[in-house]
Amino acid sequence: MDALTKYFFLAHIPITLLVDLSPLYPNRGFFALSHWIKQFYLSTFNDPLVGGLSNPGGWFASLLFLEGVVQLPHSPLTRLVVISYSAQVATATWACLFECLSFPATTVSVPQKLCLIGFYVPYLVIPSLMGWHNAVAIASTMEENREELQYLRQRPLAGATTVRKRIMITGANSGVGFGIVQQVIHQNSIALALKDIKITFVLTVRDQAKADSILFRLKDERAKYGTSIVFDFVYMDLLSMDSIDSAADKVIDLSNADMPLDVLICNAGMVEVIKIDLIKATLQAIFHPVEAISQPNYKVQKLGSKTRDGIATTFQANYFGHYYLVHKLSDKKVLTADSAVIWMSSMEATAGALISTDVQALTHRKSYESSKRVIDVSWSARQATAAVPEYLVHPGYCTTNILSGAVSKLLNPAWTNVFHIVRMCGMKFHVATAYNGAYAASKIALNPEQYDQRKKWGSALSRSGIPYVCETEYDAITPKDETSVANEVDRLINTFLQ
Repeated sequence: MDALTKYFFLAHIPITLLVDLSPLYPNRGFFALSHWIKQFYLSTFNDPLVGGLSNPGGWFASLLFLEGVVQLPHSPLTRLVVISYSAQVATATWACLFECLSFPATTVSVPQKLCLIGFYVPYLVIPSLMGWHNAVAIASTMEENREELQYLRQRPLAGATTVRKRIMITGANSGVGFGIVQQVIHQNSIALALKDIKITFVLTVRDQAKADSILFRLKDERAKYGTSIVFDFVYMDLLSMDSIDSAADKVIDLSNADMPLDVLICNAGMVEVIKIDLIKATLQAIFHPVEAISQPNYKVQKLGSKTRDGIATTFQANYFGHYYLVHKLSDKKVLTADSAVIWMSSMEATAGALISTDVQALTHRKSYESSKRVIDVSWSARQATAAVPEYLVHPGYCTTNILSGAVSKLLNPAWTNVFHIVRMCGMKFHVATAYNGAYAASKIALNPEQYDQRKKWGSALSRSGIPYVCETEYDAITPKDETSVANEVDRLINTFLQ
């Protein structure tokens, strides 16, 4: 939305200078261009307001005055000014729209009215969204300040004993994984600054370039908090069981030299989309628009793909690789009864996605949804027997780079804004950004004892944009599904532990 604000002003300011303020310019030299543009606009679209046909007390002239004196100078300024600006522009445009529509067809034809509506509506919609977005940003900042003040009030006068946390996150280079790192840091900003807490992040990456990228994007936080945040990088490719073995050994060595893990967040994931079915996309957008942006049925996934280990690619990356990692770390007491494992599920983990006779989803094109459903089923089946407490979360609906191979990154800003609009209409799980999607996992990672591990938790936003952790309903899990998943997982575990 901040980017949309910039683009709006980039388009709006030249129009203000060249057209709207033309009555203030002499009709000669360079300024003649401004008068020519205005005359062309009037002769083509017959705008009664700019043309002076409407003059009840000069109210439109007063709006032009405000545009030149107030709106233009304040365009690039702070959030409070943008809120004031947005309210003024939206209110004025609302009046202008009704005034244009009130003229008879003999004065302004119907096609001309439609064109004028097209010109004026963006000045109603975009400033309204800008005002809402900036109001939400201020509300979020106030909520953060409230939490920080509450922390300071509860902190002992003599200072607090430094608390140490070791949090391991898979897939932390981008998307929700990187958002979790940011959320954990930002939610502990005061404690980190006062050195009341020291957080060691154990982050899995595929190569050094991704590790360097994380450090570069967090350079401000690293400079601000110094030794209160530490980063240990572990190279791991979830599509290689050998790589997972090596990564587990590295984490075991790090933990032996320091301390066991407090939290492991199994976040990394992938989806093998080979194309978009445009016919299905069009039909779903027309008849089920909310589902089209939430649970699209038009992404065509690769069929029967396997890794070098002979396991279904998406199944291994999203679930089994993580399960194997948890198994090894638990055996070596790197994960203990005092630790927590957080599984990243999805809103698309529906019962229909999992076929009990094809747990790896090799025979159908819902391998992503199936792998996420397997996570839910496996978590449910192990509730009573897991040596390490396990939690189930989802990020809501947000834009990430998981579809970067199929959908241009240029669409992500537009997609994010659509999510914001849907959320304003009351769809709480449309959290829009990966940073917001990371909220539930980060909250549970910091205080797992506050959340019931028998429930599925998700990242949500209020209409005003305040994030919170929300209990989420999920499709009933049957004993048949639990047995099918357990048998397949046991078979694979026995194979790779030999």
